[in-house]
Order: sequence, then structure tokens, then C-alpha cells
Amino acid sequence: MKLFTFLFISFVLISAVTADDQSLTVEEIAQNYGYPLEKHQITTEDGYILTAFRVPHGRDQTSVNSKPVIFQHGAFDSSDALFVHGPEESPAFNLANKGYDVWVTNRRGTKYGRDHTTISPDNDVSEFWDFTFTDSIADDKANIDYILKKTGKSKLAFVGQAESFATMLTALTTDEQKWFKDRVSFLVGVSPISKMDNLKSPLLRFLGITDIPLNIVKILGYKEWFGKSFSSWFKFQFVCNYFPVVCERSLQRNSDGDPSVNDRDVLRVYMGHFPGGLSVKILEHELQLYNQGKFQYFDYGKKKNLEEYGTETPPQIPVHEIKGLPMAMMVGSSDLLGTVKDNEWLRDQLSDNIKSFKIYDYGRASWYIGKDMQYLDDLDVLLKKYA
Repeated sequence: MKLFTFLFISFVLISAVTADDQSLTVEEIAQNYGYPLEKHQITTEDGYILTAFRVPHGRDQTSVNSKPVIFQHGAFDSSDALFVHGPEESPAFNLANKGYDVWVTNRRGTKYGRDHTTISPDNDVSEFWDFTFTDSIADDKANIDYILKKTGKSKLAFVGQAESFATMLTALTTDEQKWFKDRVSFLVGVSPISKMDNLKSPLLRFLGITDIPLNIVKILGYKEWFGKSFSSWFKFQFVCNYFPVVCERSLQRNSDGDPSVNDRDVLRVYMGHFPGGLSVKILEHELQLYNQGKFQYFDYGKKKNLEEYGTETPPQIPVHEIKGLPMAMMVGSSDLLGTVKDNEWLRDQLSDNIKSFKIYDYGRASWYIGKDMQYLDDLDVLLKKYA
């Protein structure tokens, strides 16, 4: 009888979880709120197949003739994060209502980037997951090229959270810089990261101080963080649905220093779509940025660095050399990863490129789940002026 009661209660609770946006697909969310949504498959030059979602116009509009805007998530997230704040405050819907042709793109390794033309994320683990944020330059190039061809436009604006902004900055210091400058009119960094020596996240600081947990993960052969599994579903969707305070405290320790600025009910929905998937190598790279206090390429160790870079140490990413592309930076005062101090350093490095630098009372996730989404109005002003 006790077992039957437990199973019955579990069934009721699990059924309740599926009652709202927390467990709906992006397509279902858009349909419920009356927004047009397109799904596109984009293949990178090295074979990764990425899904992008397009909201071509607002729900009260019927035609598209506006400049395309890419809004791309950061690490651990996916494009889902842009759709979890309801019909008016979700960034994808909000910007579409403001008249933009919104493209919400994904990076390799997310749940929308686990396909490849020749290799498998499950069977070819070492090869598929051997990437960090600098390798996603190929993702950005594929996404931008596809979108411009699809829309017939010559340029677009790019809004990137955290690692997505870091990838674009890296691209602008490579031989590809002209290609990107010819196609990107305005670059916005939301919750940016670069060097991370002022990292405040207790969990990441701990992982940076001791390499034991990361080494254990690597010894066990894991290359992917938080892939789709029952344990991930239980931790993030089930627990956060019924005990959201637990997830608030988790964010407070890991990424969002002041959970009071986030909407608890939207957090519950957000966690139903979290995590998006991530390679272990990206996390290891970010811990290197913290430990070494530099914005640099991945450190393989002296021997392999010589093979990869021709030097015993990885080269720094020379963001101070970037010229001629207008940018804005939106920084969270309680963001434990992309801290104000580190972003003030990045702002100074980018110099005249920066047309706007503003600090918001936000954490890492607040750009998607904040009580006050004022930054979207500010973003609209900047896009109209510079894009």
C-alpha cells in the first residue's frame, strides 16, 4: 500500500510538472503565445549541425523587413533560455515585438548542437567533445553566413552572453576578423567573460583551487557536463518545480549572488529547460582563465602547447588590438562569473569600440529570469543607434 501511494503521488507530481512552460518545447511555447517561429538546421565547416530558432516578427505583425539580430546563450544554457519569461519579457519575443528579426542560435555541444555529419557525441566522445569556446568561431561563422543568406541582408547585430561574446572577441583577433567585421554591424556582450581572476563563484573557485574533481571526471572518461538524463531532469526540473528555494540557493552559490533580483516562478520555468549541455573542456578552460589571470587560449601543457601554438604557453587573446566595430557591454553587479572588476578591465582593453558600458542589478541568469527586464529597452535603444 505504501509503495502504491508513493507511485501515485509521484505520478501526480510528475504530471503536474508538465502543466506549463517548464516542460513545453520552444515551438509549443511560441504557438501558445501566438508568435511565429521557424526552426533552422545549420552545419558548420567542421561538421557540427546546429539548430537555430527564428522569431521573424512580433505577434501583432505580419511581415519581415527588419535587420536580423542574433541573440546567443552562454555556457550551460541553450536557446531555450530566451523563451522562458512569458509572452512579453522573454528576450526573443520582446525583441520581435520591438520590430527585430530575431534569430536565437545555439553553440556546439548544447542539446541543439549534438548532431554531426560524421561523428557521434555518444560513440565518438573524445573527438566530438574536444572543443572550447574559441572553437565556436566556426559556429558563429556558420550561423551568420546562413542568416544573411536567408534574409538577404548584408549585416546583422550580434548579442552574445558570456562565452558567446568571448568567442566573437576571439574571432576579431584572428585572420577571420575582416570576415566578421564585414557582416556584423554591432556587437553586444551580455554578462561578458574574459579573464576571470576576480571570479566570485564559490564552486568554480573551489574547482580552480583543487584539480582533483576535474581530474576524476577526466579519468572516468566524461567529456560532457549535464547531458540529458533522468538525474538532470530530477535535479533541475522536478526539484526546482516544487522546491524553487533550493535552486535559488544553488544559483546564489554558483552564479547569481543576489537571488532576490530574479523572478522565482520564472526561475522554476527556466530550470525546466536547464542545463543546455556543455563540454568538460570549456569548464576546464574557464578555470584556467581564473587560475592564470589571463584571457588566453586553452593551456594543454608545455609539450602540446608547442605542437598547437609553437610556444610553451598558450597565446593571450589580444582584445586590445580590435578596432573599428561598435560594441556595448551589459554587466551584472551580482554576476559571480563575469564580475564588474574583470569587465572594467575588458572595457578598457576594448577602448573606443565600447559605445555603452552599463552595470545592472543582475546576476548571471537575470538576463533571462530577472524581475526587471529593463535592459531589453536599453538594448533596443542601442540597436536602433548602432546596428
